[in-house]
Amino acid sequence: MSCLDELQEKMVAENFGLIHFVIHKYFHFDRNDYDDMFQVGSMALCKAAQRYEVTTGTFATFAVKVIQNEICRELRFQHTPRRCPAIPNLSLDYEMKVGENLFFGDTIENGEDQISDMLSIVAIQSALETLDPDEKEIIDMYFHGKTQAEIGKAVGLHQAVVSRRIRRARNKLKIQLAS
Repeated sequence: MSCLDELQEKMVAENFGLIHFVIHKYFHFDRNDYDDMFQVGSMALCKAAQRYEVTTGTFATFAVKVIQNEICRELRFQHTPRRCPAIPNLSLDYEMKVGENLFFGDTIENGEDQISDMLSIVAIQSALETLDPDEKEIIDMYFHGKTQAEIGKAVGLHQAVVSRRIRRARNKLKIQLAS
């Protein structure tokens, strides 16, 4: 009897490389500890598949946090301090020391799309920095699903003012992202 349904098993299979990624990015283990933490990461990936809801964002983002948290929990259980050494900038051709000719790009199902997504996120984050604090707060609530009326009530503005500020902030973001 499997505790994962067919869709969950597919998510685990497609994102199995995330375990290697998390262990290499956030932790430094010798070979014996690596194998143990890989097992913890494997269980965490299954746990992530069981708990994932579409509203939480992409599965990979959610799974990375679950894997990282489970490994940290295991280290706390073992009374081992968390070790997060400075990690070099990873490129897709960075050779990971876990097998024969395993490259970072191999651990990502569609590496080019992932990199494009990450670059888009960085561009959006830098564009958000150009907004003033009030605009950031309004845009944050707006993109978290709040209605203009709810935002207005939260920040003490009329809905029409909120609408204009959202429009102005979105226009600023469009200009920043276009350049």
